[in-house]
Amino acid sequence: MATAVALALGALAPVSAAAQEPDPAETEAQRDDVRARQAEVVVEVDALEAQHAEVRALLAEIERNVAAQQSELRQAERTQAQAEADLAAATQAVADTEQRIVGLEAKADQLVVDSFLNPPSDAALEPLRAGSLTEAAVMQAVLEMQGDNDARVLDQLAEAQDALEAEQADQEAAAAEAAQARQAAGQELADVEAALAQQQAVAADVEERLNAKLAEAESLKTLDAELSQQLAREQAELAAQLAAAQAAAAAAPP
Repeated sequence: MATAVALALGALAPVSAAAQEPDPAETEAQRDDVRARQAEVVVEVDALEAQHAEVRALLAEIERNVAAQQSELRQAERTQAQAEADLAAATQAVADTEQRIVGLEAKADQLVVDSFLNPPSDAALEPLRAGSLTEAAVMQAVLEMQGDNDARVLDQLAEAQDALEAEQADQEAAAAEAAQARQAAGQELADVEAALAQQQAVAADVEERLNAKLAEAESLKTLDAELSQQLAREQAELAAQLAAAQAAAAAAPP
């Protein structure tokens, strides 16, 4: 566009009075062309300024959207981090419970082994070795109570493990949902950033065209002034020539 303006201005440039005879009519026609172009440029500048204002307003709106999406993404990242932390805690609780169950099951297995190595036939002689039948009954009751207590603990741990596994499943679902939300927020941010970049390119293009048009308007203004000065000189020269011719005619003998 700058090249086209330069060519137009070159075509309309005033011609030096020394190069040819003064031609006020031609100079005035050139000036009229320049002024017509000036009127066109004023309209074009107004249109570009209006477009520039619209583009800048849209750009500001997109920038606000980008800021909002950035905030949403940060919140999604915090939510995901918390969900992952909760999942890690739930997984660790399940692992700890499983470890306790393994320990109790090992203890129960050891009791079975001990019962095999010390069969009831030997244990049946124990009441005879005890100080009294009452003391033997107490020993048997203690063993049964210990067995019942281990069984209850195993049942409680199994129930706790079920609850923890259910909580772990919930935390896994929450973590997956948080990850999806973060991914969606990231994609939305990428989309608005792409829209922002595109709108910035449009704004830069409009601004460049507007600056070029303003430069053309300034050049036309300068050329108008130059042509007006040239026209005044040429008219003065012609007037002087006419006056000289009239004076010469008056001085000539009849």
